[in-house]
Amino acid sequence: MPDERGAAADKREAAADDREAAADEREAAADKREAAADQREAAADAWQDKLAAQEQHLDARRRAAGDPTPSIRQRSYEHIGRSRQLLAASQERLDRSEAALHRSDAADQREQDAVNRETDAAIKEMVARGPVPLKALRARADLLRERAVAAAEALARAEDALAEHHGEHHRTRQEAAHRHRTAQAHAAAETLRATGEPPKDAR
Repeated sequence: MPDERGAAADKREAAADDREAAADEREAAADKREAAADQREAAADAWQDKLAAQEQHLDARRRAAGDPTPSIRQRSYEHIGRSRQLLAASQERLDRSEAALHRSDAADQREQDAVNRETDAAIKEMVARGPVPLKALRARADLLRERAVAAAEALARAEDALAEHHGEHHRTRQEAAHRHRTAQAHAAAETLRATGEPPKDAR
């Protein structure tokens, strides 16, 4: 019976590893798509800047030659059209940033699930073996704490990146919300670090 339970546990662990590997592949593919989209947006922004400069240069040459130039209203319409394209690109960039954050959340959850499985297996093993040395328990707690701190710091970086993006586009409310979440994640990391410090009377 114990062998059967062990085999079933190994099978579940293998299935979880397969799911995690597939998720990692999807995340890598998404990162490649995001990088390609960023390159396209950078090229589009450069093209917009170049087009605006060419229009200004052409208008100056026409005025110098005494030729009629497009009216201010026409140029305004053209500027509005380009601005709409830039806004659409900014929204797409924001959507990708949000998707990246969701992928980061999913990766953190997969890591936490792996930690939970490892912890459950360790607990079962400890129960089977009997009392566990205090040193081993402390080592296990330290390992789990380090992983939790790393996850909190990763979340803080992701939230800060979203705040920066909203700030660049003058979305003060969204920026403030993500700044608050960044602070919460940093505070969580600091709290976890503090729990790893030995009590003063034990030093």
